[in-house]
Amino acid sequence: MTSYSKRLTLLPALAAFALCGAAAHGQVIFAETFDGLTAGNLDGQAGWAYTGGNDNGTADHATVAVGGLSYSSGTVSHPAGTNRLSLFGGGESRFALTLPDTIAANETFYVSFLLNHVSGDHFTWLGIGGGALDQASSVSFALQSSAHRTRVIDAGGGTSQQSGGGAGLIQGQTRLVVAEIFFGGDTANSTMTMYLDPTSVVQGENTAIHTDAGRNIGVTELNTLWMRKGASAGEANIDQIRIGESWDAVVIPEPSTYAALIGLLALVFVARRRLR
Repeated sequence: MTSYSKRLTLLPALAAFALCGAAAHGQVIFAETFDGLTAGNLDGQAGWAYTGGNDNGTADHATVAVGGLSYSSGTVSHPAGTNRLSLFGGGESRFALTLPDTIAANETFYVSFLLNHVSGDHFTWLGIGGGALDQASSVSFALQSSAHRTRVIDAGGGTSQQSGGGAGLIQGQTRLVVAEIFFGGDTANSTMTMYLDPTSVVQGENTAIHTDAGRNIGVTELNTLWMRKGASAGEANIDQIRIGESWDAVVIPEPSTYAALIGLLALVFVARRRLR
């Protein structure tokens, strides 16, 4: 067998391996796309519950709405589903769900979600906690809809923020928020590294906008997902919440990634037939 023929023999296996690698995602701990829910109040659907709130919060401040959010940039693509969630301000209404699997101390996990601020300029919160449903006992995001400004992280009661035009959550734009989180439990070593609008399915090819380190979440496990909108009037849409054990469990490849690899397999097949 010639050296050229040997290379052609190996190429199908290598291409197939690459295709499997692109298609295979790490284990997903939890995913919520709201597509299986009925349009209307979130409270009481699929494990979600209104857990109270401040400043006149009410159970109708989170509604399942028709028309999912979508995001596409570079090799990343999160296509729209059937539904999305609309969170309303005018009262800090909290909604929570018990996760199917708990996250233990000293574990690394990843979170992603789509966010679109519609109106208003108060925080939208999304947290994963193990005690009270607030930022003091959770790994959480606090994101604000001000042009050219983003409040990024509040973990363990200590606020960190990233400012600047490149990180602003402009109203009406759908953004993909992704984070790598090391949960240190009841010690001061939890770390969150946050990405906004990644363009590559390879984590190392994206630039983090912020890292928040040395936080004590104050709990030994994370078992609850919660959300709330700030007290001021306004609306924010959230969709496609994913929690997973790896980056590729929560960041979805653009379909052309698969098409390119399938094309490579086809070319190798044709070349091998011509040698016979």
